[in-house]
Amino acid sequence: MTDKGMKPSSQTTAEASSFTSNAETIARAARSAFEESQLVDPSERNVALEAIRRVLEESRDEVLAANKRDMQVRMVHRRED
Repeated sequence: MTDKGMKPSSQTTAEASSFTSNAETIARAARSAFEESQLVDPSERNVALEAIRRVLEESRDEVLAANKRDMQVRMVHRRED
């Protein structure tokens, strides 16, 4: 039941199922990437991780703005459900 006291629509159920499936896929990929990263020399891995950190830091404002837009779109869709 939703907070409106109604059963969730099939679309909401499908979205939840899709989200779970996507989350599981991402988790599996992350685990695989971690396991593979353990095969790389630690100094090379640290260089790669530092490069990733730097790019994320440089892109921080863009990433946060995109996340905000995604959340706004989601809120609009929730109101429509």
